[in-house]
Amino acid sequence: MKRLLLSLLLWPCLGFAAPDLATKEGLATTCAALPADSRALKNNAERQAFAVCNDIALLRQIIRWIKEGMKEFNRDPNPDTLRTELRKKFTYVRDQLKKVRTLLASLKLTPGEGLMLAPGEWQLHLDGDGTIETWERFFFAFPQRGVHSFGFNMRSDDPPYYQQQYQLDARFKIDQSDVFWALAYHQFAEGLMELLLAHQVNFGAKGDESIELRDPAALLRSHLLILEGVASSRALRRSLLAETDDKDEWIPNPHQKYTVFPLELDQQAYDTWERFLLEFSPLWAGKTLLVVEQNAGGMLGEVAKRCPPGQGLNVATLFLKPARFPLAMDAARSACVTVDSKHPASGLVTMLNQAAERGRANPQIPEWHFVRYLYWVN
Repeated sequence: MKRLLLSLLLWPCLGFAAPDLATKEGLATTCAALPADSRALKNNAERQAFAVCNDIALLRQIIRWIKEGMKEFNRDPNPDTLRTELRKKFTYVRDQLKKVRTLLASLKLTPGEGLMLAPGEWQLHLDGDGTIETWERFFFAFPQRGVHSFGFNMRSDDPPYYQQQYQLDARFKIDQSDVFWALAYHQFAEGLMELLLAHQVNFGAKGDESIELRDPAALLRSHLLILEGVASSRALRRSLLAETDDKDEWIPNPHQKYTVFPLELDQQAYDTWERFLLEFSPLWAGKTLLVVEQNAGGMLGEVAKRCPPGQGLNVATLFLKPARFPLAMDAARSACVTVDSKHPASGLVTMLNQAAERGRANPQIPEWHFVRYLYWVN
């Protein structure tokens, strides 16, 4: 009985310590101590830690799947097996994203509640091969601030490269704006997973029938999640502009200087961000139409071929009234609407073309520099 009473008295001291996400050891201890069920989290510090730890675990799982999946496919290249396994994995990723997305949507931080993060210190083992390679040690480190071209390049295995090009000691403190930032990314990523799960690949089928709609409900969820992500991005922008402090910042507003964010964000960047949201949101909701010049190239050129001159694509209709085979040339015909005062053309294509033109005209700005903003800022 004495031992039981002593345990009860000491329980507060023996419980879960304050989360530490600023050191490698602290991250490991914190993640190991968290409950598996987010409903068991007791405070906002634990909720922040849960979101970070769960996302790291998901990333680690995806990297290991990719590595092991390539080996498995080489052993058994059966397309039906591949399709089944991919669907299982996409479902798992979606469910993990939803878990954190739901938590983030309800997370309201007061000033001072944010945890300090130092991702460059984490140096985690990610691919499961038993060795922490150079790219793993610096995977979460932030690039140096400034103007750089955008690209998905292979990670370097040269440590001096990271020491010269990255902020290895970067630290920032989470605030409510950062919650909106993370929420938007989770909504977009979960929407992508729903989009993938809505369709299946028909290996060996002719081009138009190689992608087939199998779950219209998942397509509806995808459309809604993207809309919610845009709303979160709008809330993020408002929250950032309302900040008056300037210490340990992640995404800065034009007046904040103490930040480790890889991009320079001035008022013009915030104005461009606002314009993008103002153009994209009604387009995705079906209030404006996607109109592309008939002679346009690339992906936009393919969109232009779907509708006759004088008409534009109602993007929302593609989700609300989807075709069985979305790659078929006539799949989008029901979504083609005549451009008029009730269905105006979106200005998004013009905006993207102008951004690309400014990049081509100014050698100091990479041509598709604005894509890097979308990648980091959402």
